[in-house]
Amino acid sequence: KDKLYIPSYGRDEIYVFGEASVDTIRAKLEMEGPGGVDVVNGFTAIADFYNHQVVTFDGSNWNAFGGKWKADGDMHYPTDIQIEGDKIWVADAYNNRIQVFDLDGVHLLTFGQELKMNAATGIYVTSNEVFITDFENSRLFVFDHDGKVLQEINTGLDKPTDVFLH
Repeated sequence: KDKLYIPSYGRDEIYVFGEASVDTIRAKLEMEGPGGVDVVNGFTAIADFYNHQVVTFDGSNWNAFGGKWKADGDMHYPTDIQIEGDKIWVADAYNNRIQVFDLDGVHLLTFGQELKMNAATGIYVTSNEVFITDFENSRLFVFDHDGKVLQEINTGLDKPTDVFLH
């Protein structure tokens, strides 16, 4: 049942490697530069970099939300994405923040912009923490799920692009 999902930035699709096959996900909605993908219980969420949106697929229907701008719910080059529970967490890179949506794309929360991040590129979410890389400032932040900073790591990093906790 394990599959490997790899966004293809240049082909605007997602490669899906299974035990004996290689498939692709090509959204019914036009994608330009998928940057991050997550799949949980058959629900797929894709950060669509150049269209400034998130594309989702629930197994039957395609949906997209976002759009280029700075208001809550808008995005400016989303780079990474993660589904945790019933929420979609987005690294909104050049708005320098994290945004949270429900699975239908309804905006729930925005945080991190007060930290003057410069390219929030990688995100990893646990059941109670959110890790985000601040690429240009060579930092990593750890937040709680309400957006409160728990920790800042600002030494020993050089332009971190992603984060994964194991």
